[in-house]
Amino acid sequence: RVANRFTVTMPPSDPDTWVLIDTPPSQSDLIAAAVDASSLVVLVTTPGPLDLDRMWETAKAIDRPSSVLLTQTRANTVALKNAERFLTDRGLARFDATIPFKEALRRSSESGRMPSASGYGLVANELIEAFNGIE
Repeated sequence: RVANRFTVTMPPSDPDTWVLIDTPPSQSDLIAAAVDASSLVVLVTTPGPLDLDRMWETAKAIDRPSSVLLTQTRANTVALKNAERFLTDRGLARFDATIPFKEALRRSSESGRMPSASGYGLVANELIEAFNGIE
């Protein structure tokens, strides 16, 4: 369903239902409401220094458990290694999985189809394990 700052805090009718809220970056009132309604905040960022700095400012401002998801990554690059060090140095939790840079991912909103091996399945598995207490 589409949410706004008034409906984002409405709990699902089934308490075992998970609700994922994807907020646009410019709607601070919606972001604040989504954070307030969350059990876990997923902070999404690219490995670029400017994006990491913005994400860090957000991480410091929220009062909920959070984990960082790195997107648009390229394996074995200096940028990815620097991003991982950035997160470690600041004590930020992060997903083991990263979302690789793929042109097909960029076009997926046009086609409505997620490419295979996008990385999001691995992220979902990490979330399920975390919420089920499996390590």
